[in-house]
Amino acid sequence: MVVAYLTASEFRNITNLQTEEYSDMQLNQMILAATVEIDLRTNRTWQGATTVTDEYYDGDGTTELILDHPDVSSISSISIDEEYNGTYVSVTKTYCIVYSKEGRIVLDNVRYTPEVTSFVKGNKTVKITYVYGNSVPDDFVKNLCALMVLQELRSDQKLQDLIDKRISLLRANSIKSI
Repeated sequence: MVVAYLTASEFRNITNLQTEEYSDMQLNQMILAATVEIDLRTNRTWQGATTVTDEYYDGDGTTELILDHPDVSSISSISIDEEYNGTYVSVTKTYCIVYSKEGRIVLDNVRYTPEVTSFVKGNKTVKITYVYGNSVPDDFVKNLCALMVLQELRSDQKLQDLIDKRISLLRANSIKSI
């Protein structure tokens, strides 16, 4: 079930759209569509936290691993198959630096001596369980949702360019350059 990033009332407050122009039902349908589009186009979600259990990754021989999902809030377990035999060595979680917004994990070989020194190169050599996602959309996401609905109502190229830029910023996990 999709939870809209904006209510019809919030949309009306942001855009000053009057109730005579569009019903709340019409606006809510457009808001839900914009919510789904934001998640799809950014590969992020503000629908709540999701747990991924025993997800396998190919190691590349470095100390960095990029997960399929950004906005990582915690790691439950991480292990590496360094012998290519299906036996995974657990890595102490405190030896991992988590770059949450990027979904990037780095083995900290500088301050610690982890059980393994890299994400061993090979197919499915890394196994990880983690939680990702945001539970509440921030004002930036709400505003983007409003812009997308407004674009649906009143097509405008400058508005579309702004939407594309904001989607790109969210996809890059950085809203600092706004």
